[in-house]
Amino acid sequence: MKRLWNVINDLDAKKDVKAKMFLFLLAVVHMAAGAALWFILGRVIFPGIEWLICFTGYPAVFAGLLGGIIYLYRHEFA
Repeated sequence: MKRLWNVINDLDAKKDVKAKMFLFLLAVVHMAAGAALWFILGRVIFPGIEWLICFTGYPAVFAGLLGGIIYLYRHEFA
């Protein structure tokens, strides 16, 4: 998370735009990781589009969005 924030923080934008971009990209990264895990394991063990949605949605919301919000609250950024 810190590496992603450092890349976004170097951009020339307002703080709220940086925070929104950080949360969006973090959710997308976690969504992609969940999708990759489903493509590796889930197609055999958990077949079906419903499982793909679960494998992508839960990490995006909990690890990506909520984790990113907690990260931004715990750190003070200029």
